[in-house]
Amino acid sequence: MPYEIAAKMPDGYEGTPPMLAPAGETSPKAPAGVRVADWLGWDVARTESVITAEPMDETVCTALGIPAESPGFRIVGITRSSQDETVFVTITSAQLHHRVTLDIIG
Repeated sequence: MPYEIAAKMPDGYEGTPPMLAPAGETSPKAPAGVRVADWLGWDVARTESVITAEPMDETVCTALGIPAESPGFRIVGITRSSQDETVFVTITSAQLHHRVTLDIIG
């Protein structure tokens, strides 16, 4: 995610941007029923997700401390603006025996 997008803050908030807050640090949350993208002023119209089951990349296996080429899920999310431009891309890997839950809202 580009820094200029991750560093956006909701109106009237001062402090560490919510998306850059370290794990465990208290940060503001979007109001109930409001998408984080709207709350932070991102131009996000849609996200395309591709989920595959495949041997995980060597660097992922090393980072997770598991054997090389362990089976896993690879989740690629491509977020697009209202002008159909790529806003940011996320790539997530999880071991195949883990459950992947997607909460898709509006």
